Amino acid sequence: MDDLSELLSANEEVLVGQPAPAVLRPLGNGGTHRVVKVFHEPNDLAKALEGIGWSACIRPVGTTLIAGSAMPQG
Repeated sequence: MDDLSELLSANEEVLVGQPAPAVLRPLGNGGTHRVVKVFHEPNDLAKALEGIGWSACIRPVGTTLIAGSAMPQG
């Protein structure tokens, strides 16, 4: 994404140097939890899925989330 800061919740911290993209998310009890979080552009994700034989419809939901559905082609 061009501007990751726009996509991040104000409460999440991007973790650098992780084996997979991840953020540190605060929990309601005051603790934190490491969450794998991969940032995708909706069209790029749909194209990637189509490239491996899936038909996908992906759309933005607000400014921080995407949602969609996919199924095998054919």
